[in-house]
Amino acid sequence: MTQFDIVIFILLALFAVRGIFRGLVTELIMLVSLILGFIIAFTYFPQIQNFLLKTFPLLPEFAAQILAFILLFLTVNIVLRLIGRALNKFVHFTFLNSINRLAGGLFGFFKAALLVSLFILIIEQTPFTSSIKTAIGADKSISYDALKNVAPGVYDFLLAVIPGENRYNRKLLTPYKRWIRRLKN
Repeated sequence: MTQFDIVIFILLALFAVRGIFRGLVTELIMLVSLILGFIIAFTYFPQIQNFLLKTFPLLPEFAAQILAFILLFLTVNIVLRLIGRALNKFVHFTFLNSINRLAGGLFGFFKAALLVSLFILIIEQTPFTSSIKTAIGADKSISYDALKNVAPGVYDFLLAVIPGENRYNRKLLTPYKRWIRRLKN
């Protein structure tokens, strides 16, 4: 077990405890907002990027890509969290509050696993992959290999449920790989 594993296990535990205090409804809405925000941002950022480039012609293309992604991601998250607050107030007034809290712990744990997976995904796509993996001890880590496929698996599962033909590696990483190529040059 490496220091990276210890940090990851603490993070998973903290998210689970926070999930217990927040409850299922809040954790579910936050998880859905994270996943949906990620998917919508990667899918539709080119349209927002074009709008930004037309509106602000001096804005560099790379900055427009990042800004478009952030705007979409934040918009989806804010809207869904407002919906979640209303639903949570309803659940709080019913007898489902204990079940809501217990299930919230499970969702908090899953959300932490998803965030760690996204972090690992980013590490594996950077030009410094081998040095970062060596620094965190990825080859000796228990959690690194176990968690790295969570985000791609969730994305592929959602695309299997939601109509569409694109899969994680083809659709999702294409813009990100362009950014990395620009950084390398």
